[in-house]
Amino acid sequence: MSVQQALIASASSTDPYAAFRVTIANLNINLSDPKRIWTAHGDAAVSGDWLNLDGAGDYIDTPQSTDFDFGSGSFSVEAFVQISGAPAGPVPIMAKWQTGLLSWYLGLNASRQAVMFARIAGGNYFPPATTATVALNTPTHVAMYRIGNNFYLAVGGVVQNVLSQAGSIDVTSQPVAIGAQPDGSNNFAGLIRGARVTKGSTGGYGATNFTPPSFPLPTS
Repeated sequence: MSVQQALIASASSTDPYAAFRVTIANLNINLSDPKRIWTAHGDAAVSGDWLNLDGAGDYIDTPQSTDFDFGSGSFSVEAFVQISGAPAGPVPIMAKWQTGLLSWYLGLNASRQAVMFARIAGGNYFPPATTATVALNTPTHVAMYRIGNNFYLAVGGVVQNVLSQAGSIDVTSQPVAIGAQPDGSNNFAGLIRGARVTKGSTGGYGATNFTPPSFPLPTS
């Protein structure tokens, strides 16, 4: 039995992957997260279980932690998003990526497609954007995750694109941000909830399509 299997087998939890979750930000009124503290910037606020971001300086962040340094192992970054219009350009859903400090990034582009970036051993890797678009005014689950040397992008549980690349994701010192890059640039306009990061496992996601999780996400 592997270490991962042993942890799952011994867990008395509603989430069999709880040991691997490093943030579960359901983003209720006080931005509570059982794993860490998130700080609001600009007019970022929670309404009806959604983090409301107007695209003008609004985002939240949490300090740098080794929990967000994925190395060459499995991980997943995911969230539910809802938008009323296409972004002006690539905007982060969740990112540890800014000029001079590049690590990883999950976001949307101007065509409402999901995008993923990774900085691996000093090189930047950008798989093609998803074919599927995020529908307007519709809660949609978006995820990036890694299994072995394959990075996957999924929209609504449908696996879209795969980037095959060996190596460790670069470690950087900046915070992790939701709704902007960690320096506050390239702001997301819309709603975000159920932001979750898993390290050392994908949390059950594989190479084929899956059923997105139900909100609120289990926190233990």
